[in-house]
This record gives sequence, C-alpha cells and structure tokens, in this order.
Amino acid sequence: MTSKNMETSQNIDLKGDIEKLLGLTKVNVLVQHISEAYLVKGKKSIESRSMDADPEILNSTLARFEDEFRKHLPSLLEDVVNLYMNIFTEEQIHKVLSFYESSTGLAFMDGSNRLESELQVVTQNWAEKAGQIAFSEAVSQIDKEHKNA
Repeated sequence: MTSKNMETSQNIDLKGDIEKLLGLTKVNVLVQHISEAYLVKGKKSIESRSMDADPEILNSTLARFEDEFRKHLPSLLEDVVNLYMNIFTEEQIHKVLSFYESSTGLAFMDGSNRLESELQVVTQNWAEKAGQIAFSEAVSQIDKEHKNA
C-alpha cells in the first residue's frame, strides 16, 4: 500500500472514529437540531417573501424546499467531522473516544442523559417562576411610575 493510500485509509478510519464520537456525545443530534432551526428560518424567509403567492404553490414550494434542504445534512455532518480533524489530533480523538467507550465514560453519558432530562424540568420550572416574578415586578414598577406621574 502506498503512503498516500495509507493516509487515505487512516483518514477514513479517523473520520469513522469522529462520527462515532459525535454519536456518543450527541453532537450529531445537536447539529441536526441546528440544521432544523435553519430549515425553519429558511421556510419563514420564503413565506415572508411570498405573501401574494398562491397558497397551494407556496405549500408545494415549501415542501420541496424542505426535502432539498434535508438532502444537504450529510454535507454539514461531514463539515463537522472535518472541523474535528482540524482542531484535534488523531491521538486526542482516540483518547476521548476511548474514554466515552469505557465504563466510566458510559456511566458519565448515562448520567448526562438523566441530567439532560431533569435539567429540562428544572429549567422549565425556573422559567415559569422567573416569568411570573418578572411580570409581577414589571407591572408593579409601571404602576408606581404612573402613580408618581
């Protein structure tokens, strides 16, 4: 095998390891969520520029846009893999991957999954309380300003 073929083979192996790491750390899910946000943004942009469009044609256009947009997700994931390759050394990637595949790493990820679920509840409860308090305080301040005026 030539050195160029070995390098290509090593890159393929490294890319596979990075893809595995993205899956274990859920970075791939994060990237998908980000792409979904941009999809929604793109559809809203099309809708806002198409106020006078025939609704049936607009809906067809939006559906096709969504289909075409989703076809490009693999290229985004490939770009993310390339970012990892540019930022981290092969040794670093292997060490991090080894950690996540170890019993400690698996326990950490299990705890992280539980933490994520519980964090959503804690954050939601906090947001409701903070929103109620902030609204009450805002109304109180406005009331005081109008009484003093």
